[in-house]
Formats: sequence, C-alpha cells, structure tokens
Amino acid sequence: MSLDSALHESISLIKMDVEGAEFRILRGMPLILAQESAKIIFEFCPSHLARLGDDAKEFLNVFADYGFTIYEIVNKPPYVKRVAPAELLEKYTIENGKNTNVFATKK
Repeated sequence: MSLDSALHESISLIKMDVEGAEFRILRGMPLILAQESAKIIFEFCPSHLARLGDDAKEFLNVFADYGFTIYEIVNKPPYVKRVAPAELLEKYTIENGKNTNVFATKK
C-alpha cells in the first residue's frame, strides 16, 4: 500500500526514519511530493539505502525533481543549514556509514 492511496487529505509534514526504506516510501507518494506545502524530515544514510538496493544520489534527485530545497539538521545554531545534494553525498558515504537528518521543503 502506498502513502498516496492511504492518505486522502493534504499532508504538510512527514517524518521518516525507516532505516533505509526512505526511497521505497518516496516512490509511493508522488501526489504528496507534488503538494506545494509538503515538508519532509528524513534520515539520510547511504549505507542503509544501499543495503536495500537503492542509490543515495537517485534518492536525493527525487527531491530536486519535485522542487524541494534541502537543509541538513545540525546540533548548533542555526540548527538547519541549506545543503547541496553533492555535499551530502560527499560527507555521508556507503563506506563511512555516517548519517544525518535532513529537512526538505518547497518554501
């Protein structure tokens, strides 16, 4: 079952931490991603994505395709920092196993 088929109302915020299944969930929510008010918080961990056969670059490209701007959530002010997908891909790799939290918004 996809999120689009399960949720029939406008969604303004989604929080995902599903240990690498984030891309699979994104594939089931194109209508939600198309909403202008959509905001998503998710864990970004390329090694978790790879474990399920998904590619981190392709995952981040979905957000660009739908017009999202992404911000890394950090532990010091200003707590969110606008970040380019390439920067995330360089800092968080399959090899180092590091992860971070990301906020994606269209506004």
